[in-house]
Amino acid sequence: MQHNKQQPMATLSRRVLLVLWWILLLLSIAVLIGSLLCFGENAFAQDAPTRHLAKITGVVRDASTRESVAGANVIVLGTNRGAATDLEGRFVILHIQPGTWSLRASAVGYTPQTQHEINVSPARPARLEFLLHPSAVESEAVTVTAQQFQVSTPEMPTSVRNLRYEEVRRAPGAVEDVQRAVRALPGVVSDNDQDNAIIVRGGDASENLTVIDGLEVGNTNHLTIGDEVQGGGGPINALNTEFLRDVTFASGGFSVRYGDRLSSVLDLELREGNREQFGGELSLSMAGAGAYAEGPIQEGRGSFLASIRKSYLDLIPEESAGVSSWPAYWNGQFKAVYDITPRHILTLNGLYLEDSARNDPPDPDEEDENADLSVGIDALDLNTTRYLVGARLRSLWGPGYTDLIVGRSFAFNRWNYYSQIQTGEDEHTLRKDVANRRTLAHDQFHLHWVGRGFGEDRLSAGVTFKPITYHREAFIRGDSILYNDDFLGPDPGNEPDVFRYDDQVEDVREIALQYATYVQYTWRPLGSFDLTAGLRYDDLDFSERNALGPRASLSRRFLPHWSFNAAWGLYY
Repeated sequence: MQHNKQQPMATLSRRVLLVLWWILLLLSIAVLIGSLLCFGENAFAQDAPTRHLAKITGVVRDASTRESVAGANVIVLGTNRGAATDLEGRFVILHIQPGTWSLRASAVGYTPQTQHEINVSPARPARLEFLLHPSAVESEAVTVTAQQFQVSTPEMPTSVRNLRYEEVRRAPGAVEDVQRAVRALPGVVSDNDQDNAIIVRGGDASENLTVIDGLEVGNTNHLTIGDEVQGGGGPINALNTEFLRDVTFASGGFSVRYGDRLSSVLDLELREGNREQFGGELSLSMAGAGAYAEGPIQEGRGSFLASIRKSYLDLIPEESAGVSSWPAYWNGQFKAVYDITPRHILTLNGLYLEDSARNDPPDPDEEDENADLSVGIDALDLNTTRYLVGARLRSLWGPGYTDLIVGRSFAFNRWNYYSQIQTGEDEHTLRKDVANRRTLAHDQFHLHWVGRGFGEDRLSAGVTFKPITYHREAFIRGDSILYNDDFLGPDPGNEPDVFRYDDQVEDVREIALQYATYVQYTWRPLGSFDLTAGLRYDDLDFSERNALGPRASLSRRFLPHWSFNAAWGLYY
């Protein structure tokens, strides 16, 4: 294999990906220009005082049943603006000054909820979803005080932080990366600034669980060093921050719904695309160049979000930059939501990321004349591909709702290590000395049911099935090792001992089935007291191990700004 030759298929693949990237980029520019033109026409048709005002839309639902809450009041704190929800729980607040606001939703029989750091602008109206928890109806007048921070769910009362899109975007040093924003929370540390992997209370990065709209994912970072399949890290996250709606991070005490992890749970809920108009955005940063677009499906019956991002440093010639190679990466993400019926909502999610890097040896003709080329000059060829694809069907059934989730998380990693050897007086070639290929696929099936128990109590249960496929191929070329210790016996020629080992070849294929089931009940005798108890069972046939994990949590709010929280459980 000549070091100055490239594989035809690899070159073709790069060209195809580059063409697809430019096509999507041009389409995004066209959508953005069209949206701006439409916005401009509408703006001139309006009166001057309201031309640059924004609006806020959203829906208010019951947290236990996901039923719409009609007649709820939604107000913009600090203003006289507000609206009431219609029969479908939807609201629209018009003529809002652009900026960052806090909104509060309240309804009879529910605990009010406040959402902070809501960024609104004329170009992109904010769309919110309030999930209100039932509470006892008081016959006397009550005073409601807005909470400074979003209250965590009764299922995870301890060591939980809730973040929203605007908080992640403006987090100092996070560079709009959700994992880097989480690193600033208590109990979380990192190895270095070049790696955004999180370490929670001394645990390994693979002990953290990441969930996107109910789908369990592995590593979502580019240029991973170490474990590229589970957990791990990397300097750049492939997740688009513009997709985020709510971020819930639990560094301990998480409920029985989450299993097979010891350290933390990062639960990401993605927002829907705009159901009223098309829009988009172009971006350029050190992380790469990209674009995203959003808009309605079938006249607002659904919506979509799509984005793509690609590195551009690899387009700079290595010689002019004084480096041996540039890593290249690109990623794409999409989300589509469609209302099959008012009570059955289908959500599709997808994430794809690919990395590649090749470090070629320098030209032997440019090397020092005294250099010994026979000892070899190393070269490295690396390629990583990962994707997540899945669907969620949410159905409302009166006393509760179900989430039926199917998907696949796939990771592929290949790297080859070469040595440059001299084959003639002026001829050199690359010899593959080490090769490694690893594939890990997690198919997943989840069924969750959440609903009301007795009175204001809450009941949830679910099952999970995850077939796992693992394949690893490895090759290590045989070589000779020289020793000067005469261990192999005296040598009359006074030459060093020689030990030679053969080529090592490994091909491992494994298939396993992991499944789990859980049930949980939240007892709420008072509006300020929650006692949650649950039981989870996990089994992995590959290791022939199973685990029964009971968990419990307690939350008691005794002052407007004070609460006592405790949690206990067994985690495996």
